[in-house]
Amino acid sequence: MIRDQINLTGSEVLIVDDVPENLSLLRQALESEGYQISVAPSGMVALKIVSHTKPDLILLDIVMPEIDGFEVCRRLKQDEATADIPIIFITAKDETESVVEGLKVGAVDYITKPFQTEEVLVRVRTHLAMSRLTQELVRSEATLQLTMAQMPAVLWTTDTQLRFTSSVGAGLSALNLQPNQVVGQTLYEFFQTRDAAFPAIAVHRRVLAGESVIYEQEWAERVYQTYVEPLRNMENHIIGCIGIALDITHRRQAEKALQESEASERHFRKQLTALISVSNDLSKVHSSDELCWLAVALGRLRLGFDRLAIWFRSAEANTIVGSFGTDEHGVLRDERSQRVAINDSVKEILQSQTPITRCWHDSPLSDDKGNIVAKGTKAAAAIWDGAEILGFISLDNLLSREPITDRDCECLSLYASIFGHMYSRKRAEEEILRANEKAKEAAEAASHAKSMFLANMSHELRTPLHAILGYSQILSRNPDLPSDVRRAVEVISSSGNHLLTLINETLDLSKIEAGRIELQPIDFDLVAFILDLSAMFQLRCQQKGLDWTVEWQPPSLSPPVASPKGPCRGAACCARHGAPTAAQSGEMQRGAGAPTLVHGDEGKLKQVLINLLSNAIKFTRAGSVTLRITHVPAPSLYTYTFEVIDTGIGFSPEEQTQILEPFERGSAGTTTEGTGLGLPIAQGYVQLMGGQLVFESEPGVGSRFEVRLPLAPAQRVVAAQKDSLSEITLPEDLFRRLKAAAEVSGFSRLKSLLKEVETITPGGNQLAAYLRRLIDNFEMNEILAALGEIQHE
Repeated sequence: MIRDQINLTGSEVLIVDDVPENLSLLRQALESEGYQISVAPSGMVALKIVSHTKPDLILLDIVMPEIDGFEVCRRLKQDEATADIPIIFITAKDETESVVEGLKVGAVDYITKPFQTEEVLVRVRTHLAMSRLTQELVRSEATLQLTMAQMPAVLWTTDTQLRFTSSVGAGLSALNLQPNQVVGQTLYEFFQTRDAAFPAIAVHRRVLAGESVIYEQEWAERVYQTYVEPLRNMENHIIGCIGIALDITHRRQAEKALQESEASERHFRKQLTALISVSNDLSKVHSSDELCWLAVALGRLRLGFDRLAIWFRSAEANTIVGSFGTDEHGVLRDERSQRVAINDSVKEILQSQTPITRCWHDSPLSDDKGNIVAKGTKAAAAIWDGAEILGFISLDNLLSREPITDRDCECLSLYASIFGHMYSRKRAEEEILRANEKAKEAAEAASHAKSMFLANMSHELRTPLHAILGYSQILSRNPDLPSDVRRAVEVISSSGNHLLTLINETLDLSKIEAGRIELQPIDFDLVAFILDLSAMFQLRCQQKGLDWTVEWQPPSLSPPVASPKGPCRGAACCARHGAPTAAQSGEMQRGAGAPTLVHGDEGKLKQVLINLLSNAIKFTRAGSVTLRITHVPAPSLYTYTFEVIDTGIGFSPEEQTQILEPFERGSAGTTTEGTGLGLPIAQGYVQLMGGQLVFESEPGVGSRFEVRLPLAPAQRVVAAQKDSLSEITLPEDLFRRLKAAAEVSGFSRLKSLLKEVETITPGGNQLAAYLRRLIDNFEMNEILAALGEIQHE
């Protein structure tokens, strides 16, 4: 039970009795239950005790001296401070009249003597619990009344005739109402008209039918969320309605503000996305004027404003002249020649030392009723390039009357900053471009003058030089010349040839720098080309006591063209190693090898390798000089690598950074003949042919120069291969697999089948090489056509 769950320990109980034995017995019994006990031997003493200490319960005897128990009870009940103390009469008077009298004066119970201790304890516990519950109920009701009086709501009840029977809540004050103005009125009378009362009346009628209804209603410029339930009696019969209306005006306003904020954030994110898109488009323009036009057009369309203009600051302080902008129809206009007056907001922007944004309105916009519908319909942001204010970007929404928000201003500020940096950079690029054009014109003029000077000087120097060389040759053939004169003629001839070489190399370098050297590609035999070089340099190596080695294994040469035990003896030595004849070398070999007939500029490649090999022999005192050739296949081209390796004196790290510069010869070059132009010319020729020249060197160990050059197969070989396809016969199974792979563009499958094709004789290698070239170039139609010309069985 609830009373058993209430903790009554420590409750104060006053025992009033003039018999000491009764006082002692009751006191002992009640103290054993944990109560705090006070005793009074008479009624007057009891009244004094209660006036100072208010007990939780009084056990009161009736028959006492001075005043009896009825009078004591009567006086306590008449005093508001003690009226709520529960009093239990405990007396020997058991007649009915005494019991009735005790209850009339305010006692809560009546116990007759002699009493049972357990009965007294039960009744004391019961009435203490009831008193405690009553007090809690009173406090709860007071709290409820206070809460209802303060909460922004209205609580009411109605009867079955829709007449208000109660009304409470601070919401009444918000409506300028008092409870007495509501109670007693019907819903019709309260709302005054049937139209205004209709929603509430309809809801209450549904509730009287047994429904529970929740709805929202606006009334007196407030928004209420209303809950109406059936009001039922103890028999569960509907006797009316009970409802509560909560004022949710502030919540709705907050929700609306949140929705507007979220919409603003979505719009801002959309603007930022558009801003990134516009920035990407602006970064692709080529001139500052084009940047301005595009910034206005894209800014207005993608950022969503009625008009947008870019204004530039004039030379005069705090003034602007003209703009790029749009009119009210969105038409772009260039008004740079016009001078425009500015307002205070723009003046503040121009006078600022940092980028700022201002929003304003010339005059508020109003609707037909005179209500202001838009403020802040114009805005401007400083165009800032990181150092100064160049002008400002302005916009307005005068046509749509949409107010410009703080987010719009943030977006405009970002846009102005982005445009400012782009415009400043574009102007700088234009200045650099104009300067470069002037410098280019000056350089071209200087280059032309230099070329003319070199050509004229070459002509003027070559004419007497050829005469000197010619007469020196004539004199050297005279057998009657004295020995000292012959030595002088040899010095003249050697010096003249050196001077002629210097003039020719200077002219070649000048032509390379001016881009006037043109390639002259031809079909040539790479094997014969290498054999010629080998014959040219093996004698020079023998004269200096150096080992000469050519390391290369073209497809029809086995073993490699090399001299493992000594200097190569030229063409005769290579022929013993299996050098191909002219007819044999005319075939383009594939697979592990590469074409031996190639298409390229043979003359320039030879000059490059001659320069590198000459330098290698010149700067190698002992050891060897090696020419190594390797190749890497690629679609329709092969990359050949020509390496010149020596065991010479090498170059220091400082010299390696300068050795490819004109007239740089290194420390060793100062003691040998040379112009210092061979390597720069070689590098120029290699780059002109689409290749690359690299090198590595170590002082005292030697150097390795590497020429990487792409060369195509000789054109006449490819044509010859195609013409001879009809002479090749393939097995039926291999032919079908080739054709099936070709019909589905299975390039990987085709390449794997070429290994089987190479085993077919005669012509297997030739066919595989031709098909591989077509596969590398993804020429599937040509592959199908080639397979159509091949015989199969």
